[in-house]
Amino acid sequence: MTEKDLADSKDKILECISNKNSLTVSAISEMTGIQFDTVFSLTGELTKADLISSLNATSKAGTEKILTITPEGRHFKKVNSYAKLYEQNLLEKKEAKKKTRRDWLVQVISVTVALVGLAWGIYKDLQSDKKDQKIEQLEKEIKRLKNN
Repeated sequence: MTEKDLADSKDKILECISNKNSLTVSAISEMTGIQFDTVFSLTGELTKADLISSLNATSKAGTEKILTITPEGRHFKKVNSYAKLYEQNLLEKKEAKKKTRRDWLVQVISVTVALVGLAWGIYKDLQSDKKDQKIEQLEKEIKRLKNN
């Protein structure tokens, strides 16, 4: 399952439980069409988030949970959803990726500008040295001509 599917499944589970006073994992699985094991696992996560409360029970089929929605869960369902949280998280990841790319680009441009500046400085220094050598050579030539 993708993260989006998990978010949608959690929203479906919360919706089912909020419509009834209490439900079992088997009933939620039948109502939503989500596999029993997936519902069992996701209700554990919802319980840890204090959105639902659970009471462990056993049945002829095996392990079972009786689930009820908590006041926090009702409030969460009214003002938010896991699908919205997933989308917000996705947008935050995209923004972080853009920021990382932008920071990388700024660093590359900065290093490039520094290297071009260094190369330009070396080039100008070499030109200056050549001019100095030429001046010295001409001064020697002038002295030699004066001495003759």
